[in-house]
Amino acid sequence: MRRMALVVSGLVNAAMLSRGSTAAGQNLIEVRGADTKYRYFDWTHTWGHGVLDVFYVGVPGSNELNVGAGYAFVRGRLAVTPLAYAVIGKEQLQRGIKLAFAGVVRTPRLEAAVIRRRLHPGVGCG
Repeated sequence: MRRMALVVSGLVNAAMLSRGSTAAGQNLIEVRGADTKYRYFDWTHTWGHGVLDVFYVGVPGSNELNVGAGYAFVRGRLAVTPLAYAVIGKEQLQRGIKLAFAGVVRTPRLEAAVIRRRLHPGVGCG
């Protein structure tokens, strides 16, 4: 697990350093925990139209780390963002590529968001 943490840390640092100044960037951190059996951590960094997302989900029998990136296409009040994630899991077939689609609609009174993710197990796993 320590090796995986070092690899992920290296990827995140490389992505942050490669893009230059982060003054215009924005970070979002979400942490959830209903009890000791459910763990969720999400860190998202956005800049311009780019998105970097790292999240971990842990429940009994499933521990998954997802590292992904995407590009937001914005037209007026609508933003559509396709994303691709590398999935690293401890149990069963939790390794592979996860493709995702996020959409956000903003109005003066409301902001609505939807995200759909799908894991393709074993893709790119030797």
